[in-house]
Amino acid sequence: ACAGSGKTTFVARRIAYLLSQGNEPENIIAFTYTERAAAELNNKIVAELRNRGIFDGLRGFADMFIGTIHGWCLKALLDNEIGYQKFSVLDDIKLRLFVDKNYKKIGMSSIKKLDNPSVGMKIFTDTERFIQLMNIIRESDLDTTLPPNIQEAKDKFEGLLKEKCFFDFTMILQEALRRLQEEGSDLQTELR
Repeated sequence: ACAGSGKTTFVARRIAYLLSQGNEPENIIAFTYTERAAAELNNKIVAELRNRGIFDGLRGFADMFIGTIHGWCLKALLDNEIGYQKFSVLDDIKLRLFVDKNYKKIGMSSIKKLDNPSVGMKIFTDTERFIQLMNIIRESDLDTTLPPNIQEAKDKFEGLLKEKCFFDFTMILQEALRRLQEEGSDLQTELR
């Protein structure tokens, strides 16, 4: 729906209704595209609950999750998987710096440019392009085999992120999904 069509108000009213019917806040998750939208939704929920006269008596409001899918996945990993508690998240700027610093280690220079196959990707110049390529490859379910140099770069990139205990936004989603699908994982057990 377009901006200003009432999406946030609708969701806020729905959540307020669920809470007014006795649903526990800890059982409610609301995803937004941005943290700013999450703050706006949270404020509208509080206003709606106050209008209904139930905000002051509501316990556990902070246990409800309102935020981005990345935020929820990160929280789930950090709260339930001890091995991830030492990981830090690389925002866009830090990820570019990480790639530039490690461009040889991650195989960036071995990926050839389409417009000039004799030239590999270059530090600084092609950093954003490399990150976009890695995100596309990692976020899609490619049924085809990747060219060996791209597969190697992907493996090195992901391996170095894990070795250095860093998450990028793609890795947050991948790891949460992997742990949810892994039989007997702490995350899977917690969410049952």
